[in-house]
Amino acid sequence: MEGDPRVSKPRLPKAYTEEQLVFLRSHIGGFETRTRGHVRGDAKKFALDRANEFLVRFGLPPDLQGVDEAEPRFREQIYNWYKNTVGRARRKLEGRTRPKKLSDKASSSPGSLTWSPTLATSFASASDAADPPGPSTHARTHAHAHTHSHSHTQQQQQQQQQPGPSSQQLQFTFQAAVPIPVQVPSPTAIALNVTPMALRDTFVTHAIDAPTLSSLIQSYALAHPSPTPLTPVIHALFDAATTLLASCAVVSASTSASGASAGAGSASASASASGTSHARTSILFPLLRRFVDACAFFPNTLVHADVSGPLAGPRALQSALRKSSVWAPVGSCGGGSAGVVATHGSLSDEMERIKTDRQRRKDHVQWAQIHAAAIELGIVGGAGARAGGVTVGPNGGASYHHRPAQDLAYGVSPAPTTASANVTVTDSFSEMMARDAVWEADEVEWVAGIIVLRAIIRTGAMARKAEWEQLLGAYERRWKEIKDEARQALVTEVLLSARDDLARLDETRVT
Repeated sequence: MEGDPRVSKPRLPKAYTEEQLVFLRSHIGGFETRTRGHVRGDAKKFALDRANEFLVRFGLPPDLQGVDEAEPRFREQIYNWYKNTVGRARRKLEGRTRPKKLSDKASSSPGSLTWSPTLATSFASASDAADPPGPSTHARTHAHAHTHSHSHTQQQQQQQQQPGPSSQQLQFTFQAAVPIPVQVPSPTAIALNVTPMALRDTFVTHAIDAPTLSSLIQSYALAHPSPTPLTPVIHALFDAATTLLASCAVVSASTSASGASAGAGSASASASASGTSHARTSILFPLLRRFVDACAFFPNTLVHADVSGPLAGPRALQSALRKSSVWAPVGSCGGGSAGVVATHGSLSDEMERIKTDRQRRKDHVQWAQIHAAAIELGIVGGAGARAGGVTVGPNGGASYHHRPAQDLAYGVSPAPTTASANVTVTDSFSEMMARDAVWEADEVEWVAGIIVLRAIIRTGAMARKAEWEQLLGAYERRWKEIKDEARQALVTEVLLSARDDLARLDETRVT
């Protein structure tokens, strides 16, 4: 057996990392589906496209670097791996697994010599799927499992002529052996086709799995290199949240109208308001989970603001939340409120300013809702993760992180001792935002502050209940000063929900 070439040669794929194998295996289902389709060459094109994505994410393997025509050879290698893997699985399901000694008794052909899936040649991959065992194979008795005459028997088989197979086998062999010309775009072309609008649609579409979403994000970052390549990705995430919250607003509006027509009591109205306000935040949970799950596949070569790997995504989200927490009103036009607009141009400018200011206020509140959802999921800070919303590690980091976030200067503090002492840098930032917003002049900051405060209460500790009650009282006094009816209604819902969450601290987090 030591001289058997089928034993001495390695199996494809070669020395890939675990992350690379996860990427390859995640697309086996798509390849297998296309092999059963009616479009000729569709499966091969799919495999070659995955090879391009592999090159974009991980680069060329070391054993092919410096080799002539390395990329075409690598694409063919990936295609052979998919074909062999699917072929072996299909034969096992159909009970047609090739016995070990079949190469000694089967009719000889170049294909029979390279049947074993352990033979690392491109010729083996073609015969692997094209030479299934015939009915006579299963009727034979294999008395001797191994002999020492493999090389001699194989030389004899090369000189013999294989009997003609059935028409089905001929057709299958022809389709597998004849090369099919396929136009394969380069990795750079794939990366350039990824746009922020496409990323937004991908975030909302649940049919795309996390590895594929991660590949699209990495392709965009590769095509647009910068010190902060994930900033446009976060904006696409924000646009996806806008779509989800808009649909939630339509549903909540119809629910409120039906509740008002039914004449609901004060207790049921309070519960409805609490549920509606919570729905606006909880609808963002799946979206943020998809984002962080995709970040888990980031390689260490992806760097955002000097943070690499899976933590680059949460780092980009934290930076965006920090920037969005500062409200800067649009400067009003001169002339005073009593002035008369003289020209059509100045009237257009004023209308545009009002429209822009209204949209910026909506965006500011929406960023606060994303901020609150990230706190409850534990993506920013460790309090949300410790509250039981997600699985956490020994250092308090969310399970989405593949290494402790305390290795960086943000995210998670050292090993916790008490609930009050285990406050992270991001927790402190969120608390400062909630504490300061209530004292600002613009009412849109009060709305954003109470939304973030409710998330802090939900993930906070019982020992700080008195602080939250005092801060809630300040927001309740601000609530009376809000002039915009829509914002006042939203703050009403959030205040009622925060009061309920504060009351539950006595029941669920007694120290």
